[in-house]
Amino acid sequence: MATLRSLSPEGGSSDSSSVEKLSVDEAATSTPEIVETVSVIVTDDIIKTTGDGTLEEKEESPAPEIINPRAYQREMLEQSLERNVIVAMDTGSGKTQVAVLRIQAELEKCSPDKIIWFLGKTVSLCEQQFKVIQKQNPSVSMKILTGQLNIDAWSPEVWPKILGGTRIIVSTFEILHDALTHGFVKMGMLALIVFDEGT
Repeated sequence: MATLRSLSPEGGSSDSSSVEKLSVDEAATSTPEIVETVSVIVTDDIIKTTGDGTLEEKEESPAPEIINPRAYQREMLEQSLERNVIVAMDTGSGKTQVAVLRIQAELEKCSPDKIIWFLGKTVSLCEQQFKVIQKQNPSVSMKILTGQLNIDAWSPEVWPKILGGTRIIVSTFEILHDALTHGFVKMGMLALIVFDEGT
């Protein structure tokens, strides 16, 4: 299940009093109310630590992979542009593609200094989703943040260097939670957050 939630320009979340789960059949035959969307962006530049403790980025820009969305995916995208949504579908039915479409839409409309954050339940899920998102957005600056980068030891000076110029971050829930808790990341810096429950 993926959850999309939108943030207001002031950094607060918009009214999310109505959240509705959609199945593939429901999305194809109805226009249900869905909740507002938060912008999150993810790409496939992997950060690696070097021997001296500094970070380096792998940057590649191959041609984007073009995937034509199905009608129910387009409908879920349209709903997510109006309000927060929870997309509940079977494995392999295209939830990630809905998230990618929403990310692409947010990239087109949000300020270039805003970050789209994609959250996964596990590191392996984050790595998998990072690759999917990056294949369709190869020219977008993206990073994946995992515990292997020793993020707990990052100083307040390191975070701006990591986030600067980055449009999409992929990480586990804990990394964003800790960054918000310690004030390294502010909600006002985020345009979209995608929660991938991985179920």
